[in-house]
Amino acid sequence: MKQRIIKKETTHNCRKFVQTSLKVTALLLVCISVSACSSTGRVKSADALPAQNIITVQAGDIIDINYVCRLRTGEVAAASSIFADSDKKSNIFVARKETSPVSIVAAEPDEPLMEKLRPAPFEKEILEMLARKTAGMKEGEKRQTELKAQMIPGRIEQEGFAQLARVRTREKEMKVPRGDYEFRAGKSPEIGQDFFYDPAFHGQVTEVTDEYVTIKFPNPGNKTETPFGPGHIREEGETYKVDIDAREGSLVRTGNKIGRISRVDDKVITIDYRHPFGYEELICDVTVEQIRKAVAEERAAGKQ
Repeated sequence: MKQRIIKKETTHNCRKFVQTSLKVTALLLVCISVSACSSTGRVKSADALPAQNIITVQAGDIIDINYVCRLRTGEVAAASSIFADSDKKSNIFVARKETSPVSIVAAEPDEPLMEKLRPAPFEKEILEMLARKTAGMKEGEKRQTELKAQMIPGRIEQEGFAQLARVRTREKEMKVPRGDYEFRAGKSPEIGQDFFYDPAFHGQVTEVTDEYVTIKFPNPGNKTETPFGPGHIREEGETYKVDIDAREGSLVRTGNKIGRISRVDDKVITIDYRHPFGYEELICDVTVEQIRKAVAEERAAGKQ
């Protein structure tokens, strides 16, 4: 009799254990199902975002961009923002005063560039071309693009060329009118004051009168760098002579113009300025930092 009671209790406990296990399993399945539904719901919600709410650049929008443009060699030719220290700068690169986004007006990709009698300033030409490369981009998007410019032929055969002396002459001592000195230096002259007439020749004020300022230029050494190639300095009487080792085919920059040396002889360096990029193609990384014009906001609101 006792064995029957034990057996009965054992059977009852087993049934109770099984029922409890089934309840726990069912509860777990419900939780998993709810979690899956919730997750699926989130995916559907993201996927269901209406395409018209994604703002892209269209012609006429004012946008802020950053860019880094390189020559085929990989050397940086122009940039609006900071780039890696490991990136080599080309000899035509000039850093901007401020490394910040540049505002441009986006244009249609096939909108023709304005016809010019001469190439536009280097950075301006880059921006005019990038304005035609940003249509369809989103805020924060980065894109790599090639910029190819066209040569602007001169109205006469020699238009667009410049000839410079291959041997430069610099005085060891210079007298300049006091007014000219003050205009160049931006301050009143004083004895011992440094004066920078040329990157290679740093002078010093040695005499000041009511009419003139005298500046002496000590020997800067045997070598210097010029925009047209390495310079070799030699003394000749009361002057220094700088022989420039210019090479045909080299890119050069003077001010905001880019050119290519087309001919070199004993006396003259000839530079061709007819092509905005010096007959180079630029590879540019451009990033749309912000779409700022109200046109984009109106488009998002469905007013257009």
